[in-house]
Amino acid sequence: MRKNEDGKDNKEEGLGSDEAVQGRGTEKKGGEGKEKKEEEENERKDDITVTSSISGELETKRQHGELDGRSKEENMKNSSVSSVCSSSNSSSIVSSSSSMNKKKRNRVVSSRSRVKGDQQEVTVSGIMQLKAVLCALSEHRPDIGYCQCLNYLAAVLLLVCEPDTAFWILAAMIDYVIPEGYFSDSLIGAVADTRVLQTLVSKKMPQIARHLKKLDTNLSAASLQWFVCLFVGVIPIHLTIRVWDLVIIHGSHVLFWVSLAVLHLQQERVLSAQNEGELYNVITTIGEGLEDENALMDAILKFRISKTTIKQLRQHERKSLSFRVSRETQQNTPKPRSTDHASSHRPEIPSDPQLPAPPPPIPS
Repeated sequence: MRKNEDGKDNKEEGLGSDEAVQGRGTEKKGGEGKEKKEEEENERKDDITVTSSISGELETKRQHGELDGRSKEENMKNSSVSSVCSSSNSSSIVSSSSSMNKKKRNRVVSSRSRVKGDQQEVTVSGIMQLKAVLCALSEHRPDIGYCQCLNYLAAVLLLVCEPDTAFWILAAMIDYVIPEGYFSDSLIGAVADTRVLQTLVSKKMPQIARHLKKLDTNLSAASLQWFVCLFVGVIPIHLTIRVWDLVIIHGSHVLFWVSLAVLHLQQERVLSAQNEGELYNVITTIGEGLEDENALMDAILKFRISKTTIKQLRQHERKSLSFRVSRETQQNTPKPRSTDHASSHRPEIPSDPQLPAPPPPIPS
């Protein structure tokens, strides 16, 4: 009976000890939970304190114009992310500002690359349109094909109209407005017009003519671009378009009116040239400083030479150039060797070519 009672007592003691152990474990777990809750509450309070300090700093920066264009929510988001990654308030502020500056730089770089890409697309499309117009023109006029100055003319037309319209306008100008021979291999039409201009300058602008004679030079070589490019690249584009209007409406003889008007407006620069090199630089940059359309139009009206007079001067210069070209061709052509021994010793009778007539008088 004692054993049983002892056993029961032992069992009761064992149950009591187990309950005590479980009670201590429960008390321990409860203490740990309280400690975790207290730690989380302290961390949350620290985060709120750090976030409030950072938001105050960001608000100060926004008032000084350092964070324009950024919303408050985005700033708070960046500041909270930086505060978690930092160990103190100052380090979180530095990291947040650096991240925002980095995003700003990325936006600027992306916008610049996008603008650059758009410019490249526009440039490529413009080149393709220019190539299409020039290829179509070479098919339309196979006798001309491509001349170096046609790209300037086509490019100006593409600034104001579509490629198909630009092609038809350029084709009509070459077929009906621009004189024949402007875009030939010898450029005989354009060279003849430069010599006509020299004749007109000697008659209408005697002071410039005397200065050119003093320098022992002329305007033929330097003014060739004026005619073959129709003043593209010579005077500003807004003046070039006005000149083209006059050329299309009245005819190609307007080019001489414009040439004399430009020389009249830039007479001081021309007379200031001390040698042939300086004169060439002045003629090739003759359009510098010309901006007033009304001044140019008024000067053009002062040099309205009749179409008949210019036509006569053109015919004379073309005949003179044709005679010179044919004579140089005959001199450069090798003569065939004769098989007759007697005829080889006979003197050759020189031919008497018909020299061109003197130029017609220019009415004063």
